[in-house]
Amino acid sequence: MGNTAFYFGDRVTARMPKSADAAVLSDIWNGFCSRASVLDVVVGEDNRISIGNADFLPIEKNDEFTVRVTPQGVGIVGRDTATLVRGFSSLMMRIEMYEDENGRFCIPIGDIHGAFSVDRRMIHYCVFPNTTLTALRRLVRLCGVLSYTHVVLEFWGMLKYDCLAELAWKNAFSKEEIAPIIREARALGVEPIPMINHLGHASSCRIDSGKHVVLDQNPRLQHLFTPDGWCWRITSERPKALLRQMRAELCELFGNGDYFHIGCDEAHFFSSEYYPLSDFCDYMKELTAEVISEGRRPILWGDMIVPLDTNAESEEKRAAAKEHEIRMRPVMDALHRESVIADWHYDAKKAPVTSSLIFKEKGFDVLGCPWDKTENIDAHYATATESGTYGLMMTTWHTLHTMMHCILHFARRCGLPKVAWSDYAGHRNLEIATILRKISPEHIDYADSGFCPRQLADTFAW
Repeated sequence: MGNTAFYFGDRVTARMPKSADAAVLSDIWNGFCSRASVLDVVVGEDNRISIGNADFLPIEKNDEFTVRVTPQGVGIVGRDTATLVRGFSSLMMRIEMYEDENGRFCIPIGDIHGAFSVDRRMIHYCVFPNTTLTALRRLVRLCGVLSYTHVVLEFWGMLKYDCLAELAWKNAFSKEEIAPIIREARALGVEPIPMINHLGHASSCRIDSGKHVVLDQNPRLQHLFTPDGWCWRITSERPKALLRQMRAELCELFGNGDYFHIGCDEAHFFSSEYYPLSDFCDYMKELTAEVISEGRRPILWGDMIVPLDTNAESEEKRAAAKEHEIRMRPVMDALHRESVIADWHYDAKKAPVTSSLIFKEKGFDVLGCPWDKTENIDAHYATATESGTYGLMMTTWHTLHTMMHCILHFARRCGLPKVAWSDYAGHRNLEIATILRKISPEHIDYADSGFCPRQLADTFAW
């Protein structure tokens, strides 16, 4: 078979540290081997995984991990367990089926440096009423195998809280159903970030639907919301107390972490010139300080402070945006300085993204947040790497099924190594579909396969 690859068959032994989740990594191995090879795990050294007669490639300054594949074995080195697992995932992408009388699979020889140009590579997923547990589990696994560092999970009426039953639809998931997915994220080197919208989007539904998770089930709870139902009533203590309870429940479910995403986008009721700006300032000051006191840094969308037209091509629109920004400066000043601004300007397709620089100049850590256009990803990436902003957060929303290739493009832009056949795959969706198939649970059904429930319907993803 030559000396061009490491060849293996239906059973392989790997040595890895106790801190690695052997069950999850074994299942990932099995999936990337077409469910035809089993990984037996024994305890090995910290921050190393070895298979066969392994040789290890030293970590250089910018590496999160290294991988060395020789004809005799595989050696992976990480800086910690999370980066070690990312090295393991990078190795998985190189497994190829090889059919002859001596074995079924191979990994081409060579070295991999897990050197990423962006340290914080986050992704934000919405859990909609038509999101299945299988789909959510695959998406979280996808974060891991693509070397994302964090995943934000936003439950759109799809998590049952103890503090108020009407916060969830009847078909929502229990905490017991979500807990294994949270654990699997951590097992794959991804920190899960809890999220609750603390201002706009209080309906936990898309505005186009006209639905409201709380008020459609119990209209007597109108006192928690603004008259239009879209925002929390921030001048009342009752919704504030409820949000505190919700945060406490989510933090317990998600476990220790550095961040809590508090949303706060599209809160037009409070950012309009007809509403007292002082109320908005007081609320944001109190809220961000509270989250800090609870041991996490608040992440919030920045659109209400620095508006969307900041990056517009039209001089007239930019001037109007500047006027709004000046008016909203007291809100920016009210934020706790440890707040992280998530800057989601989706029409920004040229670097630098002006809005990100405005927040950075004010002393905030900034996450550029691209969406479903590769030009938008590239603009935010260039801004992050050239201007030294805090990181990037990929957003997906209701268009997830049409932009799966963007999730891969984002990861590659940040430094995810390619596999041998990446450049000549027949269509931009084929490579990401192949990866998704390999991380799927066994015996997946029609609706959960691929990117969306049906092939021929104009429908949301999952």
